[in-house]
Amino acid sequence: MKNYIRIVAGVLALEGLAMLFTASGNERLQQQRDVLSGLSHETMLVAGGLLHLILSGCLLVLENSMSKGFLAFWMGLNYIVFHAAMSWARVIAPFPTMRLIAWKIGIKPDILNCCWNLFTGFLVIGGALYLMLEWRISERLQNDAYLKDWSKKRERNEGGSTVMGHH
Repeated sequence: MKNYIRIVAGVLALEGLAMLFTASGNERLQQQRDVLSGLSHETMLVAGGLLHLILSGCLLVLENSMSKGFLAFWMGLNYIVFHAAMSWARVIAPFPTMRLIAWKIGIKPDILNCCWNLFTGFLVIGGALYLMLEWRISERLQNDAYLKDWSKKRERNEGGSTVMGHH
């Protein structure tokens, strides 16, 4: 399960670096405004790149496993909301920032869009499974601790008295 978080953190870091690398370019599309935010695509790439790097670092630094799983799941949901909002705004995928990144790193925009959609699914489905497994592990540990504590109390009670407090 730790590998899931490492993979997510690694991909988020690569995405962040690709966004920052793309923002350093000089394409005309970079100066155009994003439909949702009204900011330039260049600004969106810098902000998105930094955010992805920060979230990647958080996944690696956080100690609480449930927080890590929730963060991965939350990122996937954000990607879905972004995709839905862009579709609602009638922007056809691959979106402009994705086209810029694809051109900058030398791959077809449709391929990058497909990878992004797969990663979104990986975040949502993987995050949900990760959270369920972590919850089960947490429940098992709590049950084990309860049974151990109950067993100790029972041993102490058996040594000092019998049923109903009579010797």
